[in-house]
Amino acid sequence: MQERIEVRMRRQSRLEESDRPRYRVFLDEAVLYRNVGGPAVMAAQLDKVLDAERHNKVTFQVVPFDIGAHAAQDSNFILFEFEDKSDLSPVAFVEGLVGNQYLEKSADIGRYREAVEYLRDTSLSPRDSVQRVTEIKKIYLAGKHPASMDSDIQRREDTR
Repeated sequence: MQERIEVRMRRQSRLEESDRPRYRVFLDEAVLYRNVGGPAVMAAQLDKVLDAERHNKVTFQVVPFDIGAHAAQDSNFILFEFEDKSDLSPVAFVEGLVGNQYLEKSADIGRYREAVEYLRDTSLSPRDSVQRVTEIKKIYLAGKHPASMDSDIQRREDTR
């Protein structure tokens, strides 16, 4: 567990550097609703994501609930691709519960590129994603949980 935390912290610090890589993230909408640490912690985490986007450190897209099953729902992965002038080949890093894998075969890279394309095409646009995360952050800032807000809305609609 400690090793995972250290790797994530190094990755975050790399995004602070002036020569940072281009970084695109697809966030399953479920993670926005998974209340970890309470509303204040969730609001702070979402604010950090929004701040990174504002400072062009990251582009993120929310994978909405309404698309149903999607290409990456059963694993977390990072597809590392490098400039054409680089001697480095693409690598897919797949994070697992009991271990991690680094995949370099062209067939594997092709599958992960397809998954990225699918996620990009079915996710909310970057602009709509910022709006969605901002809306959910406001709910957490009010000390509430977004799922409870959905229940309140549903109850009001049911009584009409």
